[in-house]
Amino acid sequence: MIYDQATIGDDQEIAELLKESTMPGNIEITFSRNPSFFNSVCVEGRSSDIIIGRDQRNKVKALGTRSVKTVFLNGQEMQMGYLSALRISPENRTMKNLIDGYAAIYKIHQENPADFYITSINAANDKARRILESDKFKLPKYRYIGDYISHAFRPGKCKTSKLYIIKQADAEDLDMLLQFIHRQKEHYPLLPNYSKKDFNDGLLKRLKLADISLCYRNNNLVGCMGLWDQQSYKQNILQSYSRSLSLIRPLINVVSILSLHPKLPSPGKVVNAATIAIPIVADKEVDIYDALLSTVLNRASEKDHDLLLCGSNAQDPLQVSCKKRKSVSFNNRIYIVGWEEIDTQIQKTLSEYFYLEMGGL
Repeated sequence: MIYDQATIGDDQEIAELLKESTMPGNIEITFSRNPSFFNSVCVEGRSSDIIIGRDQRNKVKALGTRSVKTVFLNGQEMQMGYLSALRISPENRTMKNLIDGYAAIYKIHQENPADFYITSINAANDKARRILESDKFKLPKYRYIGDYISHAFRPGKCKTSKLYIIKQADAEDLDMLLQFIHRQKEHYPLLPNYSKKDFNDGLLKRLKLADISLCYRNNNLVGCMGLWDQQSYKQNILQSYSRSLSLIRPLINVVSILSLHPKLPSPGKVVNAATIAIPIVADKEVDIYDALLSTVLNRASEKDHDLLLCGSNAQDPLQVSCKKRKSVSFNNRIYIVGWEEIDTQIQKTLSEYFYLEMGGL
């Protein structure tokens, strides 16, 4: 297999490769990037390199993306690389093709190095974990730093807190919002250095200010949380259920009518979901997370979303709020990755806590 950087002309073949690559588990999901893979990677980094591998028939049969953005770590700006969309078609999944693919990414790293890299592996993907955690086969080093727990909620009418004033942001709030986010950098390792441009076609592509809830206490901004609809450039397609889940799905959906448990949609359909963005709270107070999450769930219901997705570090107090509510949850393992020796101080810091934007994964 021959690896090289992709061009916009490869979009259709990339889409076909993604279509045949599912996330394993009781619920198998395909991650699609229609209408253009190239137009979707801006949420992963301010610069992105898309690597493809072609087989002997010159068909795209492997994919990998390296994206880089500026984040805060220990109060300092650093260049974080993110390795994502790593795919090889089933008939080409050989160790040589895997090694050659990583070698192509490493070559780009040498030309334009990042300070460190982050990636995720579905906790149910045992085969990938065994290979990538092994420190063998001339692959980069993978060092586990923690779990990233994602929840799928069914939007519905939630009681809102009377302890805070919550309003939707507008253009006049943008400077204040960015200042608030940046003030939290010491408490949110890997928080991106967001700017105004990110709300258009950047790291927060098409996150509307009107869909960001701002929480105030004593006239001070103490938290924010956005409702991010990414379906115009990123889609989750539910491909299939395990046999046991398929058998009980009708019962689950009947029960969901009487509760707020998420319904399980029919296979083959795009999941009508929105994602929580910038869930940032001063001092990480659980009560503020609760108030914001209730508000965003209500807003998702008003906008007729079937699901609201929320993800964070397993150590994040946001998880306390999430676990109070009925949801379907998924687990990804997060790693710091490097071809050279990995900085032990960075690894130690991130093992204690890290912030990753779910919509940017």
